[in-house]
Amino acid sequence: MSPSERRALSERFVSWVLDRPWRALCLGLAIVALLLPGGARLETDFSYRIWFNDDDPLLLEFDSFERRFGNDEAVLVIVHSPSGVFDVDSAELLMELTDRLWRVPEVLRVESLSNFNWVHADHDELVVEPLIPDDMELTQGLLDERRAVALAHETIPGNLVSADARTALLVAKLRPALKESGTAYETVVTATRDLIVEFEGRGDHTLMQAGSPAISHSFKEAMEVDILRLLPLTIGLTVLFLLLFFRSAPGVLLPFAVITLSITATMAAAGWLGISINNITSAVPQILLAIAVADSVHILATHHRARGRGAGNSEAAHHALLKNFQPTLLTSVSTAIGFFSFSTADVVPIGQMGTMAGLGTLIAWLITYLVLGPLLVLVPARNRKISRAGDLQTASARGLRNAALIGRRRRSILSAFCLVTALAFTLVTQTEVNSDPLGYFPDDSPLNIASSFLEKHVGGSIAIEIVVDSGEPEGALAPAFLRRADELQAWVAAKPYVTSALSLIDILKATNRSLHGDDPTAYAIPATREGVAQQYLLYTLSLPQGMDLNDRVSVRNDALRITTMWNIHDSRSVLREIETIEKEAEAIGLDAHITGKNQLYQRMNPYVVRAFVASICSAVLLMSVLLIGVYRSLYLGGMAMISNAVPLLIGAGLLVAIGRPLDIGTVVVFSTCLGIAVDYTIHFLTNFNRVRNTGREPEEAIAEVFTHTLPPLVVTTVILVSGFGVFAAASFIPNRYFGTMVAFILLVALATNATLVPAILSRRRGK
Repeated sequence: MSPSERRALSERFVSWVLDRPWRALCLGLAIVALLLPGGARLETDFSYRIWFNDDDPLLLEFDSFERRFGNDEAVLVIVHSPSGVFDVDSAELLMELTDRLWRVPEVLRVESLSNFNWVHADHDELVVEPLIPDDMELTQGLLDERRAVALAHETIPGNLVSADARTALLVAKLRPALKESGTAYETVVTATRDLIVEFEGRGDHTLMQAGSPAISHSFKEAMEVDILRLLPLTIGLTVLFLLLFFRSAPGVLLPFAVITLSITATMAAAGWLGISINNITSAVPQILLAIAVADSVHILATHHRARGRGAGNSEAAHHALLKNFQPTLLTSVSTAIGFFSFSTADVVPIGQMGTMAGLGTLIAWLITYLVLGPLLVLVPARNRKISRAGDLQTASARGLRNAALIGRRRRSILSAFCLVTALAFTLVTQTEVNSDPLGYFPDDSPLNIASSFLEKHVGGSIAIEIVVDSGEPEGALAPAFLRRADELQAWVAAKPYVTSALSLIDILKATNRSLHGDDPTAYAIPATREGVAQQYLLYTLSLPQGMDLNDRVSVRNDALRITTMWNIHDSRSVLREIETIEKEAEAIGLDAHITGKNQLYQRMNPYVVRAFVASICSAVLLMSVLLIGVYRSLYLGGMAMISNAVPLLIGAGLLVAIGRPLDIGTVVVFSTCLGIAVDYTIHFLTNFNRVRNTGREPEEAIAEVFTHTLPPLVVTTVILVSGFGVFAAASFIPNRYFGTMVAFILLVALATNATLVPAILSRRRGK
């Protein structure tokens, strides 16, 4: 389509909107109304499954683990007593709390000091009884004896009690999180908190909650807290700056009409598409607020300026809508392309965010022209004082001076940007891909306080599961297989970051010792398959109801599970150690793999890198190709790529400089910035190209852009930087970096388009 044909199409559309404002307004509202029922389908989902496609090998592997062994998630309740947990008060509290935790929804079984199955010999008889008996009077003498047993035991210290016996741990294991239902983390965590509050005041006991359910629920809580606390502040600052810039009620109300309708329609559309709200997609309203504000400010600023130069309301509206039609449409299409490039990401929430933001960008443009456009002529406009009558396209004296200044300082500007970009590129090459779930929350958050206390006094707070497969039914009870598995477990347990490693092997060893009169040298795996089977049966027959070994060995007895607790959480360290363990298992001759929900999160890192590199690169390339086609200029298309890439590169360099790794949160930062910053580039280049096509020199075109296009960009930037900047006070750490980094990159994008772009264009003469 030629430029004249595009302008004719723009003219017809704008004329239709302004000649039939009620019809256009009704069409815009009808689009929102048709989408609105989808809002009832919109749900929140913070479970582990949302991060993966249903056919993802990692998820399929974990599903297989759950079918064989059950859930690996557990609520960890920490009980600390400065006077020790082996006194009568503490023992009674542990017994009662253990019983009450059994009744918490979703809890399948509870393990604690009070119900630990202590295997020992009583003369020639094998005895399996609770460590703290419930059928005997609790005396201090009895508890002192059991304290000695617990601290001398192979698996209790570092697992259920601290080495100084002042801190006890209760492990409430959850039911398998079936695909259809998931786990009700909020119900579990809230019920456990209520119990903690109820027991907190007893004696000198301090109670805390940790574990993966608490982490999962904390993601949701952090999102809700930040939205409720910071979104009103963002809206308030946006209102304040709109009021300062436009000094009229319509200047505030019209943008907010566009913002509200755009976000509402987009969230409703997400409901129709089956997209859920999670920590990533919850950023979409903030993104759309920025995009809707940008479109609205460009049109209102142009309308405001035209009225100030003597144009009537209808003429000013026509001028504002027509002048901004092509740049806002190009901005919306290119931004949508950028966001849609994320829709195929392996990390599902990133893909969903891309789909929602891309669709919302297009919806926001439609709402801007079909709602704000008609309202410009339907809402009575007060008479404005004419500050300067004349041509609406004339460059101001300030614009001419600034354009001349850019021309004179051209080499300095280019040199400065080359230097900064080279430095940023050097830093970017040192980018580290890493994430730490606990690092997403402040150090003084209840979750981190509890996790840190647990790791300091008892053991690791992160569970990593090792599945060792024998390859045949009943093969997991073969002595040769068990000895190799025992070798692997001992090797893993010796790692400095592993605080405990538990499996069926520990139970078989303890049973064998007790059958040999508690001879310490008999703490070993029975020599024959028959001996293993007999001791396994003897032990299970002695267990109380609900304490079977189905979570330790598969039903077919072809695989066993080694549960390890780690005190490292960052993905780089965890993935490195997982690879080391799997190699060691192979060297021993075992078919073993690492699984569990915690490692699922850690293994998303390669997905994050692919999503970041592929999506950002393809988005920048597609945007540039689009602009090359629209402008019919390879040069301007290249300029678009440079002006979009430079701010992102500088922002990525800053992340490395402040020690922030590349993770899911930073991917959202760059996708958001690319979507918003392209607005600056397109408005600059479109208006520059329009003036150049009239035959005027580059300096004149730049001066006119500085006069008519740059002021709305500045207004938009001030609003967006203040709006995103408030997230520096967020409780969720990724939100802090999201807000501050987006604000910084948008400032760099404005500076790039106000200095670097005109510096490059200022010497381009001719066609």
